Amino acid sequence: MEQRLRAAMAAIKGVKIPDLPKEVFELQQALQCKFPNNQDIANIISANTKLSGEVLRIVNSPIMKLKRQVNSIREAVDSLGYANLKIWC
Repeated sequence: MEQRLRAAMAAIKGVKIPDLPKEVFELQQALQCKFPNNQDIANIISANTKLSGEVLRIVNSPIMKLKRQVNSIREAVDSLGYANLKIWC
């Protein structure tokens, strides 16, 4: 086991894992509030284009079974709800 761990450590030596965007930490903090604000959460998500794209991709996926396509981050936050956003981020 120790030998496998050493081999794994040697394999990733020098590989830099990218930092999470600051918006992810801000989003987690906003979702932990007793009374989260949808507009604040939408603003945090909107500040990061990759995060915005992922949220829209998830909310418009077939698994959500929405009757119409969601085009705004605010609508996406309303549709996903806090519980799903907490799981996702």
